[in-house]
Amino acid sequence: MFLFDAKQESKRVIPGRKKSDRIYRVRSDLQKLLDCRIAYVDIDTRDIYIVPPID
Repeated sequence: MFLFDAKQESKRVIPGRKKSDRIYRVRSDLQKLLDCRIAYVDIDTRDIYIVPPID
């Protein structure tokens, strides 16, 4: 069984660079204890990126 915390994907561009980077959120102690993964959802494309990845 997998537990997910769904978050909207946010990106930012670091000054001097062209590529945008994903803003990662830190898992709480309870989420780590429960082995909960964060699912970043891109609202526009409906792509899902899971951290940490499922093996």
